[in-house]
Amino acid sequence: MRISIALRCRPFSHVPGNRWVLPHTEYGVQVFPTRLIFFSLRDSSLQWILDFRMQGPVRGFTVQLDAEAHMLSLWGEAKDGYFKMRVACEGEHVALHNERRPLLCTFEGRDVRLERSASYALPIPCKARPREIIPRLSLGMHKAQEWEKIRMRANIQEFLPLWYRLGKLFDGSASKYSEGTLHLLERCRELVYANEKQRVVEAFTELFLAGMGNAFFPRLVDEEFQGILPNGKREESVSPMPILSHGARLIEALFYREEHDSMGILPCVPSQFHSGRITDVVTKAGEILAWEWTKYKLRRMRIASHSGKELTLQLPTSMKQCRMRTSLCEKGHVLSIHKGFLTIPSSNCMLDRFGC
Repeated sequence: MRISIALRCRPFSHVPGNRWVLPHTEYGVQVFPTRLIFFSLRDSSLQWILDFRMQGPVRGFTVQLDAEAHMLSLWGEAKDGYFKMRVACEGEHVALHNERRPLLCTFEGRDVRLERSASYALPIPCKARPREIIPRLSLGMHKAQEWEKIRMRANIQEFLPLWYRLGKLFDGSASKYSEGTLHLLERCRELVYANEKQRVVEAFTELFLAGMGNAFFPRLVDEEFQGILPNGKREESVSPMPILSHGARLIEALFYREEHDSMGILPCVPSQFHSGRITDVVTKAGEILAWEWTKYKLRRMRIASHSGKELTLQLPTSMKQCRMRTSLCEKGHVLSIHKGFLTIPSSNCMLDRFGC
């Protein structure tokens, strides 16, 4: 039994001048057809400019944040030909890859010629994280991920899985927040851990609208003055990155929560999330979990365990029994769920036929 999700996190936009986050870094990139402006989200004095020598106007200009390949891609067609580039954190520097025709560019006053399929290490320090398993969430929405339409719809079933996947690419602390839109993040945390199932939807939506600018770019000030927060000034030393990183951990806490010796499954799922899937959730002990629910009830679950210990799952209290199998060939046997708690041996197994 395999539980998989087809959704891939690749939001895009055709609008020049949008600001984008660069995966695995605390840098933002403002992208224009012939200019990239790199800047630090923590120190506003750090800024680098990269100009491309090409003749506009550029047709079909597109920027895509690829959370699967951990990079930012841009392409279009200028008068002198088609171009495509990608920017990513590689090793200890930000790298620019030119995938098509040769390009001439200027970085901080220095002329650089990029040959086709060549790369250039920009003198912008970063530290790439090793590749790891990143969880994936689906709530049943599979529309084209054009940022302007995502923002216009503001549908939590659409933006929450993308936020979750993207936020898992960044490190974040679990401290308390009070600066600007981070106050809304703190409110989300309070409601999630208080299991306020209906109020968390409004809280996450307000944080999305006020705390994210173009293309999931985190911000401390609501630059559109939507009335969600009082108008205020930003503290330059505070980074807005916890909106992405810690926000993703709060999203995970809606569907999975590890406390003491048990693993809570669907502890705070609002009624709007009547069905969905989550895969590749890694526990503290290294088990890999995936499960699916429909009509507000757990439907099936897969556990890959390597710890050698028994696992205790805390399931919705309406569940009374389920079937456990270690392979698709066997008939399996029924396990009783006592007051929402289910203990299973440490092994690779599949659970289904959850009954009330």
